[in-house]
Amino acid sequence: MIRVNNKLWIIADTHFAHGNIIKFQQRPKNHEFIMVGNWASRVGERDQILHLGDVSMGGTEVRQRWLNIIKRLPGEKYLLMGNHDKAKDDFAGAGFTVLEEFVTKGIAFSHRPATEDRYDEEGNDWVVNIHGHTHANVYDPAHDGILLKDRKYINVCVEHTNLSPVQLGQVYPL
Repeated sequence: MIRVNNKLWIIADTHFAHGNIIKFQQRPKNHEFIMVGNWASRVGERDQILHLGDVSMGGTEVRQRWLNIIKRLPGEKYLLMGNHDKAKDDFAGAGFTVLEEFVTKGIAFSHRPATEDRYDEEGNDWVVNIHGHTHANVYDPAHDGILLKDRKYINVCVEHTNLSPVQLGQVYPL
């Protein structure tokens, strides 16, 4: 069971094996090794880490190679599948527990920025959305939907987190 607290690690849009991400997002050529090193040096074996989607890209063989590397990274892994994550079983094999997007403690956790009301188990709507998907791009309402007014959006794509997982308490302390 995922524990949403200030120590929960979060990462989004790693895009392992996506060759064009270097050009599209001006990532360094060795961004994959930087992300693996940052994850390994920050996340402990007993820590929980929530990946907000778009773990890896590419053909089956190269994607599986990266999932085998991720499997060896520390932490109890959870995943909200992104628009580029296709094979749910592959992620379970890499040690991820795949979750649906969810709301808890006033926070909506999602891959794409939330553009609608979503409720927790007690019927409370969210006030903060922690999401990925948009990388360092300017948000495009025509493509991604209209953001809700009076809500806070926090983009935790690796382009905003120095290619590192971040703890929830660093971006939105509970």
